[in-house]
Amino acid sequence: MRCTEPNAQWKAFHDNPVTHSEAHYLMTIYDLKTARASDLVKALNIAAPTVSQAIKALVKKNWIIQHDDKTLSIALDRKEVVAQIETNKALLMDFMVTQLGLSKDIADRDSCKMEHLLSPEAANALEQFLHEQHGQKKRPRGLPVIS
Repeated sequence: MRCTEPNAQWKAFHDNPVTHSEAHYLMTIYDLKTARASDLVKALNIAAPTVSQAIKALVKKNWIIQHDDKTLSIALDRKEVVAQIETNKALLMDFMVTQLGLSKDIADRDSCKMEHLLSPEAANALEQFLHEQHGQKKRPRGLPVIS
């Protein structure tokens, strides 16, 4: 099935609040609570100059705060968005493994590509579907309620 409005969808893709690579930086900082550039270099296996450029861009976009001691943290008003990306990743992983029968490696790879693109409506529907399929199974620990 083709997109009904391919140009509108393509343009909307570029309107996402974060890019794929930015999502990785944000989720890593989110997971670490606070981090330094060197932590991101190690965790993401990316060259220091690349990390430095990304940090500058994320600070400029008000996604992260670089403190005087050079630690990084997610801006308070952005934590919910990053938490939603984490939730989307978990929902997509769960769906791909339990419903589609994919291996965890494939589910991890493919959910990584979609986690920051999933609309709140799709995430809610997916969460409801999985909740029904798992029969009252609890949400993975630490994941926020999607609203």
